[in-house]
Amino acid sequence: MKTFKKLITVTIIIVTVIFIACKEDDLLPEKTLVSISVTTPPAKMIYMRGEAFDPAGMVITAAYSDNTAAAIALSAVNFAYDFSQAGTGKIVTATYEGKSTTITGIIVEPEAPAISGFVPREAANGATLTITGVNFSAVPTENSVTLNGEAVTVKAAIPTELKVIVPKSKTSTGLIRVTVAGKTAISTDVFTYLPEKTVYVSGYEYNSNDLTVAKYWKNGTVVSLTDGTKLAEAHSVLVVGNDVYVAGHENFVAKYWKNGNAVSLTDGTESAEANSILISGSNVYVSGYEWKNSKRVAKYWKNGNAISLTDGTNDAMGFSIFISGSDVYVAGYETKNLHNVAKYWKNGIAKTLTDGTNDAVAYSIFVSGSNVHVSGYEYNSNNLTVARYWKNSVAVSLSEKDSRANAVCVSGSDVYVAGREKGDSLGSYAKYWKNGVAVQLSTKSSNVSAIYISGNDVYTAGYESNADNVAKYWKNGMGIALSDGSNTAYATGIFVVEEE
Repeated sequence: MKTFKKLITVTIIIVTVIFIACKEDDLLPEKTLVSISVTTPPAKMIYMRGEAFDPAGMVITAAYSDNTAAAIALSAVNFAYDFSQAGTGKIVTATYEGKSTTITGIIVEPEAPAISGFVPREAANGATLTITGVNFSAVPTENSVTLNGEAVTVKAAIPTELKVIVPKSKTSTGLIRVTVAGKTAISTDVFTYLPEKTVYVSGYEYNSNDLTVAKYWKNGTVVSLTDGTKLAEAHSVLVVGNDVYVAGHENFVAKYWKNGNAVSLTDGTESAEANSILISGSNVYVSGYEWKNSKRVAKYWKNGNAISLTDGTNDAMGFSIFISGSDVYVAGYETKNLHNVAKYWKNGIAKTLTDGTNDAVAYSIFVSGSNVHVSGYEYNSNNLTVARYWKNSVAVSLSEKDSRANAVCVSGSDVYVAGREKGDSLGSYAKYWKNGVAVQLSTKSSNVSAIYISGNDVYTAGYESNADNVAKYWKNGMGIALSDGSNTAYATGIFVVEEE
C-alpha cells in the first residue's frame, strides 16, 4: 500500500498592530487667549500735546484658557491713543490678537504757548486785538489773556491765533500775556491802549431862511445853540469837566453858551462877536471885538467884564485868547496907516509882529513855556497872502503861495499850524504844517480853521466844498463830514476830550 504525506501549509498571518502613541497635550482642549491686562504701567505717564506714546517699562500679561499667563512682547501690541489735546485721564488702548486693555491716568500737557505778534499795536476800548503765535487752546475759555495785567475777553481761538476785546482801561497799556494750562507766554512788544476820545466841533450852518444857526457837534451829533430866527455863529468850543463852552454871537451880540445856556457879553447896542474862549480856574475868558464909533475895538471879557485892548482910534480885532499862568494873551490885528498890523497883547500890552508895510493878521496864539507862537498871514510883494507863524516875534514863512495860517498849537517840541494853501485852478486846499512840513487834507476847495493835538492824533476842523460847503473835521487826515451838504456849513473850532 502507498503512503501519502500530506503537506499542510499553514499560513500564519501575523498582524502587527502598530500602536501610535498620542501625546498627553493633544488629548486636552485647545488653548486660547482669554484676555490681556496691564500688570506694570509704563514708566512715562505725562506727555506733551502731540507727543508719541512710549510703552517703555510697561508689562502687558496675556491670560489663556488653561489658566496660564505670560508677558507679551510689546512689539506685538498695537497702541491706540489721541494726544492731540491737553487733558488729564487720557487713555491708551492696547490690542493684541483681538483682545484689548487700557492704560489710564495719563496726563497730556500742552506745549508752552508763544506769542509771535499782535495787531493793531494800539487800540481803544471795544476794538478787536488779534494775537498770533503757537500752542494756544482752540477753546476760547482755556486761554487766559491779560493786557498789562488787565484781563480781557477771548472771543475766538485757534491754536495759532486769538482774538480778544480791548477793555476800557488806561492801565491796559503794557505787555500781553497768554496763559494756557498754567504755562504763560509774554509778548516782546508793548500794546498801547488808546483812551476813548470825544470830539467837539463848533460852527454854524445856514438854514432854509438863509440865516446861520450857531451849533456844535459832539462826535458828529449836532447840538443847535440858536433857533435860526437870527444870524448866529459859533467860533470856538471848549470842554471843562462836564461843561461845554462855546463862544460866538447871535445877531451880533457877543456871547458864549455854557451847556446850551447863553451868556451875553454885550448889550446889542453895537455889533460884537466872541471869537475864542478859555477857562482858567473858575474864570471864563473870551476874546473878540465890539464896534465903537465906526471902529472895531479889540477886547476880551473876564467873567463878563470887558477889557479893551485898543482905544477905538484904529480898527482892531481880537481873535484868539490863551492863558499861561496869570498872563492873558490875545492875538489879532490893529490898523495903522491903512494897513492891518499883526500883533498880540500880553496883559493888555501890545506886541507888534509886522511893521505895517503890508497888511497882516494874527489869528491864533499858543504859549509853550517861555515861547509865544502866533499864526496868521501877511501880504507879500506880489500882493498874495502868505501863511506864516511867529515864534517869539520871529517870522517863519510856511508858503510862498496864496495861503493862510489860521490856527497854531504846540505839542512837545512840535509846532502845528493849520490853514489853507492855493492849489490849482480849483482853489485852495485845507492843510496843516508840522514843523514846516505840509500835510494836505483835501483835494477839493477847502479850509482849516482850528487844530487840536491829542496824544498822537492830529485833529483839524474846517470845511470842504461840495456844491455847498460841508462842515467837517479830519483825524489824522481822514475826513469826517458833520453836515450833509444840503446847506452851507462851516466848522470853526475843535476840542477833544480823553476819557479819565
